[in-house]
Amino acid sequence: TLFFCCGITMHEADVDFVYEVDGLGKKMPITFITFFISALSLTGIPLFAGFISKYCLIEAAFMEENILTFLGVIALIISALLTAIYSLSIVFRAFLNEPNEHNKEKVEKAHDGDIKFNLPIIVFSALCLIFGIFSSGLIEVVSSLVSL
Repeated sequence: TLFFCCGITMHEADVDFVYEVDGLGKKMPITFITFFISALSLTGIPLFAGFISKYCLIEAAFMEENILTFLGVIALIISALLTAIYSLSIVFRAFLNEPNEHNKEKVEKAHDGDIKFNLPIIVFSALCLIFGIFSSGLIEVVSSLVSL
């Protein structure tokens, strides 16, 4: 979803660099709200699918009781923090910053894509939430497949 949102932004706003997204959130709300949802999931925030995968990895590491698995947990937490910094900073720039001299004209012409662009990112963002909130059934199915 993040790559789709970046592609839509590049296509609809002619933006190639992060500093050019300043102010685009108001002109492209669907794109940047779905980007935000996906970034939260990738970071591993609770209620999103990315949290479930990180939680399962951490749970398995603690069950193993090995020093290397604890180092893996530390690496996972550091990577989640770095992911939050780089992905959420784009959302903050898009919604909280005003357009600058580099992108003022691009922001004025920018708009959300049509349905062929918006439908996939809305569906995938919804799945990030659905799989995060209702993950227990999916985890049971995967666990039963693994135990075969």
